[in-house]
Amino acid sequence: MNRIITLLIIAVFSLSSCATRNPATPDFRSPSYPFHIAEYRTFWDSKSKTYRLTADSEHGAVKATVELRKFSTADRKRRISWYSTDGGEPSYVVEEVRFSVGSRSYVVPSDAIDGLGDLTLGNSPPAFLTSPHELAIRYSGGDGAGFYTADFIFDQLGFNRVNIWKLSMLSFGPGETRHKKQ
Repeated sequence: MNRIITLLIIAVFSLSSCATRNPATPDFRSPSYPFHIAEYRTFWDSKSKTYRLTADSEHGAVKATVELRKFSTADRKRRISWYSTDGGEPSYVVEEVRFSVGSRSYVVPSDAIDGLGDLTLGNSPPAFLTSPHELAIRYSGGDGAGFYTADFIFDQLGFNRVNIWKLSMLSFGPGETRHKKQ
């Protein structure tokens, strides 16, 4: 009997997760998602806590860095909930995301990376994604219940938006899209 009740609870949570999905955030697992992973090279600098990516694309030479810093008491006062944790505090937070294509360089605005912590190293390193008119950096953070994936999307004018998905009930749940401020 307890097993049946547990299965019913899981089914209800799974359905409610699907029903509350933000329709503005596309599902990155869908074949209609416009990006595909490009060939790239990565380097993790454990001393500076920085991930560096390089690639060649039809848009030119591409470089990106994702920089982390240790979680601080100021972060604790600034924010209650973090992507990458299940109600706790991350060990590291994303400090800055920089991106360059050819001679043009861009920095992702701080409000787009606010609340993102603990880059996942190893099985899920950052990646470059391409589409006909945009480039993106994809990375994942956290583990277990706090796991999330973020795509930072750039067009010819610079940073455009970030799509964020979080893992909930063993599937990716409601997403969030943060657009650049106009």
